[in-house]
Amino acid sequence: EALLTEIRVFANADNFPIYVHCSLGRDRTGTICFLINALLGVGEQDLFRDYEISSMARTGKSKDSPTSEPSYMTGVVFQYLYDYIKNFQPGKTLQENAEAFMLSIGITESEISAIRKNMLEDVK
Repeated sequence: EALLTEIRVFANADNFPIYVHCSLGRDRTGTICFLINALLGVGEQDLFRDYEISSMARTGKSKDSPTSEPSYMTGVVFQYLYDYIKNFQPGKTLQENAEAFMLSIGITESEISAIRKNMLEDVK
């Protein structure tokens, strides 16, 4: 329910600008940013780089990490999220899979269209 509610925020133009955060800026924030950016067609390497930035501070490590290196969580958590969405529908693009995932949790096609309208612009 929380994920559904959070994604729907992006469908309402009145909510912009949107400030996305959590305690470390990686797990909840990273998940939302990854899903929204994947839906918008951001390239996979850019998604990896964006998520990786959150591991650059010592505060980026988790109490559950078996090492003192914050990059552990970036690798494990992000890889799980990425693999889950990437394989949601075999043979589809990451963008198509992000959309299918969102539809499966209750985001509507009109909300997806609104998110894209709110966040994308034509570049000439």
